[in-house]
Amino acid sequence: MSLIDTDDAIFALKLGLADPTADFDCSGGPVDEADEAIFFSHHSHACLGFVDPVQRNTWGSLKLHYR
Repeated sequence: MSLIDTDDAIFALKLGLADPTADFDCSGGPVDEADEAIFFSHHSHACLGFVDPVQRNTWGSLKLHYR
């Protein structure tokens, strides 16, 4: 089973439920056709390894940045 098939199966189980992890339009109600349209419009998107590196900093340096 591919990742796409797994994603489809997980989403299908959430249809009709009030599950915030599949409420893509943030309606607060049950997962419906609007959420399904958003899900399939982004179907099979992937990162392809293009990830921005994260620089590790201390909490103190973060606080100084915002002072």
